[in-house]
Amino acid sequence: MRMVLLFVFLFFAACSGLAAGQENAAVGNGGPPAEEKAAQPGGDSFSLERIEDWNFILSRLDSQITRAEQVLDGYQGSFRNIEGEYRKFYDSIALQADELRFLLSISTPQDVFETTLRCQQIDDLNLIFRKRYRVIRMYRDGSAQLTARTESIRSELDRMKRLPQYSRYSGRIEQVAAKYQAFRDRAGRITRQLDELLAPELDRMLETLVREAARVRTETIDNVFFSRQAAYWQLFPSQKQILAYWYYTAVDEKQFSGGDEWAGDLICFMLIFIPLLLLFVYGGPRWFYPWLLRQTRFPDMYRKSNLFFFSGLLMVLALALYFVQFRTELSYSAQVYQFSQTIGALAMLCIALAFRMERGMMRRTILLYLPFILQNFLASTLFALVMPYQPLMLIAVPLNLLTAVWALFMLRRGGYAAFDCVLGWLALGVAVLETLLITLGFLYIGFTMMLTGFVVLGLFQAAIAASRMILTRIAEHAESRMSNIILRHLAFPLVWFGVCGIVIGNISSTYHLRSWLNHWARMQINVYNFLSFSVTDLLTISIVLLVLLFLLAMAKYLIFQRFENSSDLGMVSSFVTLGSYIVWALFGVFVLLILEVKYSSLLVILGGFSVGFGFALKEVLENFISGIILLVGQQVRPGDEIEFDGLYAKVKAVSFRATVIETFDGSVITLPNTNVLSKDFRNWTRRGSRMRRDLHVGVAYGSDLKLVRQTLLDAAAALPSIYRQPPPEVYCSEFQESAIDFTLRVWVRTGAQVIVLSTLREKVAELFDERGISIPFNQLDLHVEGPVRLEHAGAEVKAP
Repeated sequence: MRMVLLFVFLFFAACSGLAAGQENAAVGNGGPPAEEKAAQPGGDSFSLERIEDWNFILSRLDSQITRAEQVLDGYQGSFRNIEGEYRKFYDSIALQADELRFLLSISTPQDVFETTLRCQQIDDLNLIFRKRYRVIRMYRDGSAQLTARTESIRSELDRMKRLPQYSRYSGRIEQVAAKYQAFRDRAGRITRQLDELLAPELDRMLETLVREAARVRTETIDNVFFSRQAAYWQLFPSQKQILAYWYYTAVDEKQFSGGDEWAGDLICFMLIFIPLLLLFVYGGPRWFYPWLLRQTRFPDMYRKSNLFFFSGLLMVLALALYFVQFRTELSYSAQVYQFSQTIGALAMLCIALAFRMERGMMRRTILLYLPFILQNFLASTLFALVMPYQPLMLIAVPLNLLTAVWALFMLRRGGYAAFDCVLGWLALGVAVLETLLITLGFLYIGFTMMLTGFVVLGLFQAAIAASRMILTRIAEHAESRMSNIILRHLAFPLVWFGVCGIVIGNISSTYHLRSWLNHWARMQINVYNFLSFSVTDLLTISIVLLVLLFLLAMAKYLIFQRFENSSDLGMVSSFVTLGSYIVWALFGVFVLLILEVKYSSLLVILGGFSVGFGFALKEVLENFISGIILLVGQQVRPGDEIEFDGLYAKVKAVSFRATVIETFDGSVITLPNTNVLSKDFRNWTRRGSRMRRDLHVGVAYGSDLKLVRQTLLDAAAALPSIYRQPPPEVYCSEFQESAIDFTLRVWVRTGAQVIVLSTLREKVAELFDERGISIPFNQLDLHVEGPVRLEHAGAEVKAP
């Protein structure tokens, strides 16, 4: 402690000396004296009332104006560099906005693909404009804030002009005021130029256009999806004219990206595809496939490397297309995304079939799904071409009929697995339903099913295969508890959440509804002024629930692993159970906060139903409170061995409703907590993991009692499973008719008493035989009065 105090004292002394030395050096080098330093800006004695401080004040104001001019020079230089580029950009935006307004006005509500495409193009144009707009807005706000921050200079100069000392420094004050005014005029000009560059007319026009696009998109989706349009038989007579008109006008109506943009997309695709391909080609056979073989078993597992290689190539292609969509123009990324989903679904279907069946059976099964694969590819092509309503209906109906007939022919051949037969007939029924919907005039509902049908099929097959692989891995590696917890609580839910997310993303991207879907997901739903929530809130609760389940399982595993060899394992288990109750209670509070439950309404509802709930949940509440008392009071803990109503059993769990015990004959019994708390029971492990057992032995009259006592103690000492402390004890307990009873009292580990006592009996019998100690048994003396005739083997013998 003294050394610490000495160190602190020396440290402060050194700091003080350093400060004094710097001050002396400043004075020696011509620096201002101490009284002048106190008068500098920011000093405690700084004041306008003293004439000697005015030089410092004016110098400070002049330096502030200089620094503001330097910042303004930076704004002006940046503005001049981008001014010409931005004006050209705004002209291009205005031209595209006029063109999109015209195309949106002439698009018909029936042509959903084209209408939603135009609406998405308007949103993309507004997004591009807002990115540049924010840059100019940042410069404009910076210039305005700079001007506002220098307002204090004007007030300082005006104050100096009103003081009597003004005449002495009037020339300097006027010079600073002129410099400040020049700065103000220059900043005002730059701000006005930036205001002009913000293009308020273009901003208002785009806002109006975006609102119009949102209205048109909503009306189109509502009118087309939920109302019947022209039926197939109404368009069939003029099918040649409709298809011919679409063919000759397709190139003029569709706007494809220029050659430079397509070249950029191709380069981006190759930059993503080639590294992924090289990684898969070199890493797949060396790392991924051997790892896959170690994780689980599947038919012909060592003969399917080529199949996995082909599936991997498809997956790499799908991933490259998926990532390249973020580089392409947003309105055309849906087409790229649709093809990536189709190719990815085909890859996952092949992998799923590889996990389920042999190679020969797999080829036959792929032929069963081939009609649906081709249907999805053709539907994705029609979607990429942005086909209008009428030609799309004329092509979709024959395509669905051909798919249904082909699938029916394949199913009639038979020879497939039961699971694939069910999926095949289900897919055939969906194809027939699609044909029926499109024929009746519900084109886009049926076409949406065409686009998503095979994707759902492939994802479902992959999810089933992944789930089966996870469950097999858990069953075969039960000792790897941590990895099993990760697989069960994270991997398994993520598989099915991923399937749902991909399907929703596929539908939303098809009709360019991602922004609308985000808005709808955040829209609040009010339920009778009792609670208010959104779909995003429900999704948040689900994710938190999954994470909480995983964290609780992992925490329980780590805690029990840490205290595995502890003598207080039952107490640890009780605290873990109580902690889980607390966590779930906090989760309930979190759910109430997320759902924005009105507590006044909740109290009214609970008050109205309190009597009914009280009677209905009486036993549940009693058991719950009894369970809390058992856990807190530590009367019964998981792992304890108890004797209850003549049953000797081990406590497996204490839940909020019941206590689960397992008897030593393997039967599991569930006891309500109220019964356990109210009835008498014997806890053999409450004070530790040892218990006392008595062995009763009888010896014949005339035996050496000291030798008997020593023999029993030697038998107990010969068994290592008997505790030395407390030491074994022998008592002469009782005199029987034909034996003297001794009691051997030993302490053994709880749960091992049956085996230990059996071994102890064998040891006692062995030592008794060695030392000539006899164990009596009941004898019957028969007294016969008078002669008795006995017969043996036909001879007659007369008793004396």
